[in-house]
Amino acid sequence: MAELTRPNHILKSSKAEGVITTYKAYIDNIKEKTGKSPEDFRKMAKEKGLVKYGDLLKWLKTDCGLGHGHANAIILYIKDPELAKRKMAEDAKKK
Repeated sequence: MAELTRPNHILKSSKAEGVITTYKAYIDNIKEKTGKSPEDFRKMAKEKGLVKYGDLLKWLKTDCGLGHGHANAIILYIKDPELAKRKMAEDAKKK
């Protein structure tokens, strides 16, 4: 279970230079830049047999071109899609 908790810092809004970035914003940005949804990444990871945090992080950063924070956002979705979906819904209500 320790591996599941690693990307959970993405669950909280982060502040950089006075801008609040939500989990939903991370996911929207990934979709815009890659054309892929979190579900697409989940299916690709499953096809590749990737389940460990380190393997997922390396793949997302190296092969998919994601930055560290965006990769962690996708890892959260891969590891716990229901939690990620709830967080996106909560973030959507904040607007």
